[in-house]
Amino acid sequence: MCVAAPSRTWQSVSESGPAPAPVQVSGGKRTPRGGPVPARPRNARQAPRVRAT
Repeated sequence: MCVAAPSRTWQSVSESGPAPAPVQVSGGKRTPRGGPVPARPRNARQAPRVRAT
């Protein structure tokens, strides 16, 4: 899904144009940037608490 989605989104982005903004913001930032970046800080805070207990 993640690999197939970006490849298809890139094609639609270059062809459609207006679709790239919403696609990159929701899928691009959430998966590559939004997923790993926010997930680490959030998990880092919850991880210590869970591990501590």
